[in-house]
Amino acid sequence: MKAQLTLMIGAAAMIAAGTLAAQDQTFNSAEDWGKNKALSCKDGVIKIQGQAAAWTAVGKKFKIDPTKTYTITASVRAVNNQNNEKSLVYVGFNVLDKQGKVIGASNVAVVPGTMTELAANVEKGATTVLVKDGSKFPKGAISIVTDVKEDLSDLPNRNIIANGITSVVQKENGWEITLSRPVYRVAKAGKAVRAHRMGGYMYPAGGKLVGSEWITITGSVKGMNKSGWSNNVWPVGADQAQLVILSNWQKKQLDTEYKDIKLTIK
Repeated sequence: MKAQLTLMIGAAAMIAAGTLAAQDQTFNSAEDWGKNKALSCKDGVIKIQGQAAAWTAVGKKFKIDPTKTYTITASVRAVNNQNNEKSLVYVGFNVLDKQGKVIGASNVAVVPGTMTELAANVEKGATTVLVKDGSKFPKGAISIVTDVKEDLSDLPNRNIIANGITSVVQKENGWEITLSRPVYRVAKAGKAVRAHRMGGYMYPAGGKLVGSEWITITGSVKGMNKSGWSNNVWPVGADQAQLVILSNWQKKQLDTEYKDIKLTIK
């Protein structure tokens, strides 16, 4: 049986609550999109001016069934581009658990082989963390997560104590991890920790560079991972989702138009 939900994306500074009904949904007026001076709607076409509304989201959630395929389709183009520039557009999902809490890459994207223990207490505001074995901790956009379990039953894990690693150096008493941002949560020595990769939303239909001609972009999601983060498989713990777009990424002077944005579930 095929259930089709037709959604026109609107802008909102924050993702609103509500549950998407299991029926066709159409939104053909500016009133459907909330208050946003950068957004307008005419004849079913949504225009987002510049980067003022860089990320937007539909205000209603829908329940996820991982056995079904969720396909996003949208028509998009860049306007006001006299220099033949292109708008970088991302279209995808904001993912939530049963309690309505957002699941991001940092909560599920395990770096294999990094489970270890803290070799010393971690204080809020510190710029280093000492672990017993940091040999497999990578540098870059990495989160350090506590209260982890070998069987990954802790996922999605929101016990993040720090984000961003600039160096990993072996010392006499353990491995010293230097952070790009200060620690924001305390933790005691002996706590199990692990490295997770950081990331944004799921983007099965993006990012795409679009010019002045209408193009159709599409992407699908099905199934559920035990761990990890990808654009075409729901993360572990996913229960609900919302459509999300990033408009005119990095090109502030361009406007971006959308029409026929559709989520097909089958």
